[in-house]
Amino acid sequence: MAWHGHRPVDFLGNARHCQPFRLVSRCVSTLPNPIPMNAPATQGTLMGKGLSTLWAPFSPANRLNPYPMYQALRELDPVHQLKTGDWVVSRYADVCTVLMDKRFDVIDMPSYFRYKTLEINDTVVDLYATYQASYNWLLYLRRPMHGRTREMVMKIWPTLNFADCVRTVLAELAGQMAQKAAIDLIDDFAKPLPVMVISRLMGFPETHLEELKYWGERLATVFEPMLSRNEMVEINQAAAAFLAFVDDCITAHEQKPADTMIGKLMAQRTVDGESIDRADLISLIANLFVAGEETTRNLIGNGFAALTAFPEQYERLRQQPELLKPAVEEMLRYDSPVQITSRMALEDAEVSGQLIRAGEQIYVCLGSADRDERQFDSPDQLDITRLKNKHLAFGYGSHFCLGASLARMQGMMAFQLLLDQFPTLRADLPNAVQRKNLLLRGFGTLPTVRV
Repeated sequence: MAWHGHRPVDFLGNARHCQPFRLVSRCVSTLPNPIPMNAPATQGTLMGKGLSTLWAPFSPANRLNPYPMYQALRELDPVHQLKTGDWVVSRYADVCTVLMDKRFDVIDMPSYFRYKTLEINDTVVDLYATYQASYNWLLYLRRPMHGRTREMVMKIWPTLNFADCVRTVLAELAGQMAQKAAIDLIDDFAKPLPVMVISRLMGFPETHLEELKYWGERLATVFEPMLSRNEMVEINQAAAAFLAFVDDCITAHEQKPADTMIGKLMAQRTVDGESIDRADLISLIANLFVAGEETTRNLIGNGFAALTAFPEQYERLRQQPELLKPAVEEMLRYDSPVQITSRMALEDAEVSGQLIRAGEQIYVCLGSADRDERQFDSPDQLDITRLKNKHLAFGYGSHFCLGASLARMQGMMAFQLLLDQFPTLRADLPNAVQRKNLLLRGFGTLPTVRV
């Protein structure tokens, strides 16, 4: 496949009139939080004494463990305004309000790449491919296009044989792991599992597995703040290669139709009488591939680390495997694969007494909501028997994660396999390495030991 010579289609249009996406990094303080955890809350304070340092997601300590920062936000300033005028919402009830209220909608984040292209463009570098890969992602489509595109995907979802595919891939990975003296749960299990599953469902050639892992990992960081120029260039190169690869796969399906996800999407390309063109389809496939890969990877890695950190819960799950379903839900709540999403106010609206004006951006902290003491008893404890567990790991409202059922299925089947075939395996937490992402939370490496 000649994807290295791909030249992305120019979708930029009149890019100079686009408003740039306001990066969270512009207001980040790396100072330690000076306010004691038991200090009285100062709700409604815009920039009261000490509150300007509450939101410091890029400090080393908060990168490693953001939950104390979230707790301080919930207690001291739950609807917290930043110096840029943007907002951080951290309590469960407020998060649900923002995600459900039609006065708030998703941000046109792909327009950020149109802006960024102008900012760094030279004779060698552009971000056209990054924009082309991301502009039709369900996560950032607004009404009514979001509903139409989601409905198209939902029509084919029940026709895909997820369970058999997951079962086959798990058996292959387990066989490989059994031959290894040392197992890294990410590289050997959590990372390849969803890539292999979604690739086979899509109908991608098996010969490109390593490239697909790399492309998926790079594209998953596409909306992370604090990306350097070099990182954005790397993402763009990965996007260009992946887009051309998908384009070739579509051509192969045109020449020889197949009963795959790509084949089914091609057959469903008419939405409300309007045909979705090839570029839209390619971007949508990129969305489904990346979303299907990242959530499952982080669920397995974070969940396994949590079980290791709470050995009594691991032992109880081993003794009572019927608790596997609530255990997976608790893993999702305890350390959510997706920590933060964004919304923009379409009109003036109040959230817990704070006036958010039209056009202002809101960082919606799913990871904080899932540790809110007002919603969950003992939220900082992993409890696989938790009954009241309406977590927000997959979002809430119209943009609820389309692949939640597949992620849950892979998570349950993966942990069942680990319990059955690798019962003595535990995470080597002192030597684990967290990825530096803000929006997505997971491990880069997760070595294991046998107990």
